[in-house]
Amino acid sequence: MAHLKAQETREDPAARQGWKVWLTWRLYKLGYDRQRVIDLFSFIDWVLQLPEPQALDFWRQVQEIEEEKRMQYITSVERIGMQQGMQQGMQQGMQQGQAELLLRLLSRRFEATPPWLAERVRSVPSEQMPALLDVALTAASLDEVAAVLEAMLAGPDAA
Repeated sequence: MAHLKAQETREDPAARQGWKVWLTWRLYKLGYDRQRVIDLFSFIDWVLQLPEPQALDFWRQVQEIEEEKRMQYITSVERIGMQQGMQQGMQQGMQQGQAELLLRLLSRRFEATPPWLAERVRSVPSEQMPALLDVALTAASLDEVAAVLEAMLAGPDAA
C-alpha cells in the first residue's frame, strides 16, 4: 500500500502526508508488537518521504496518535534520530543535486568533464557551491575551474 500511494501522490505532498498518517495509524490499530511496528514504519517512512513542512506536521500527528493510543512504539529518542537522519539526508540530497547541476554546466561549456574533476566537484560542501558556480559561469577554461576548486577544497589556510 505504501508503494502504491507513493506513486499516486508523487506530486501531492499533502495527500502523501495523509496516506502516511493513515498507514502509520493502521500499524497501531492492527496491534502489532513494537519491533514489527518499527520495521514496518521504517519502510513506510522510506517510501513516503515528505518535504520538511509536511514531515514536521506528520510527526506532530504521530505524536497525537501515540498519545491517543497510549502506545510508545516509536520512542522520542527514535523519533529524534529519524528527524536528524531526515535532515542529513536532505542536506546530502541538496549537495548532490547542486554538484550534478554544476557538472552539467561544465559539460555544456567545456565538453567532457574528467572523472577526477567530477569527483572533486561532488566533494564540495553546499555552502561553497554558489561561489564555484559563479566561477564555472565565467571561467575561460576548465583548468581555471579546476584550479579554483582545488583552492576552495584546500581551505583558507592554503592560500
